[in-house]
Amino acid sequence: MLIALRHRLRRLRASADAGVTLVEVMVSMALSTLIGAMTLTLFVQVNDSTQTSTDRAINTAQARQILQSWTSYLHVADGPSYGNASHRFEWITSTDMLFYADLGNRSADANTVSAPTVVWLRLTNQRLIEEQFTYGTTSPKVCRILADNVSAAPLFTAYDSTYASMGGQDLGQPMATGGAGCTNLPSSVTQTDFTAVAALQDVARIEIDFTISDTRNKRSVPFFSSADVPTLSGATS
Repeated sequence: MLIALRHRLRRLRASADAGVTLVEVMVSMALSTLIGAMTLTLFVQVNDSTQTSTDRAINTAQARQILQSWTSYLHVADGPSYGNASHRFEWITSTDMLFYADLGNRSADANTVSAPTVVWLRLTNQRLIEEQFTYGTTSPKVCRILADNVSAAPLFTAYDSTYASMGGQDLGQPMATGGAGCTNLPSSVTQTDFTAVAALQDVARIEIDFTISDTRNKRSVPFFSSADVPTLSGATS
């Protein structure tokens, strides 16, 4: 009896130490895979959400700076002859605009002003570029590449004094060809299309619209602003 009991105990121990079955192994592997996939998905979603928030914050900061600067220039737009709207804008196209602005051209005597600054704003190869020139010079004194991954259709829209859109046509052909970086002006940027010269005097407001895409080109955010330009003499309306 004692010997038989010992043999039975040995068989029970051997059976208890036999390990897990194939079904148990497969179930364990399936659960591990499922948990791993869920963890990876959660990590990707959190990372993507964080990157999206970062991209949106960067794009918004860029756009705010651009719109504040460009509208401030337009608020002091002036002609080469102080206080005269003639040739205040040399051209306005859907992606390119050159005009004159009274930026830092007043002396201590408020009644004395020097020549305005030439401001050239454009969208080239999905890049927003701003250049400023001292009047009568061809090399930029300021050149800023403000944003990449930009699209616009159109970037600039002109309105007349009744706030009717002057869009649908370019107001003058650009007298300079802009590159994707800093570009010098030719010796003269004076508009030679006299029909455009007359129309450009009627411009009273400029609307600015563009969209910036994130660095992964997955999401885009549109931005918009507008600026009225000063009413000057010499306008035809």
